[in-house]
Amino acid sequence: MGFLAFATLLFIVFTRTHLELSNTEAIALLVLYGFFLAWMILESVGLIETVQGI
Repeated sequence: MGFLAFATLLFIVFTRTHLELSNTEAIALLVLYGFFLAWMILESVGLIETVQGI
């Protein structure tokens, strides 16, 4: 849940200028999305367990 809040805050900060993203900001969001996807895949296959009890 904290990751979702962080990503939302980052998106709001990036789009503070008339809801437009620069190339650098777009790449940063894509990298963040890639990190999230990798994290969820690793959690799903059981290689890591950063969220305890699930």
